[in-house]
Amino acid sequence: MQIFIDENISPALAAAMNHLQKLLNENHTFVHATEKFERGTPDQEWLETLKAEGNWAILSKDKFDKGAPEKIVFRSSGLTVINLDKKWSKKDGWTIACQLLKWWPDLSKNLISSQSACWYEVPFGYTPNLKGERMSLAK
Repeated sequence: MQIFIDENISPALAAAMNHLQKLLNENHTFVHATEKFERGTPDQEWLETLKAEGNWAILSKDKFDKGAPEKIVFRSSGLTVINLDKKWSKKDGWTIACQLLKWWPDLSKNLISSQSACWYEVPFGYTPNLKGERMSLAK
């Protein structure tokens, strides 16, 4: 599966995850938003492109407010979204990288086993057995 790293996360983290992924058998590829699209490309545009290409999940650190139009667009995209909750935004790069590595085995397992698009709201504090919320496909 290809993991699209939203602009609000460092491109260095995408590169590091790609290198570390080579140690595993899961065959994920991490692609930062700026590797695929111009900086500032509207979410709706890249979401539609990724959906059309297939085999993508999104890793984001957006601070979605309940009912926010951007959150509705993400949730109706038909793509799995891994959203790091608001507490992640208050952490430095090393801390984010270390915590994402702690979470990654569970997140990867969920990506591989899921038969449909899910929304994962990932708290900063690690708790095993994260459950995603299945999303209905956009019409």
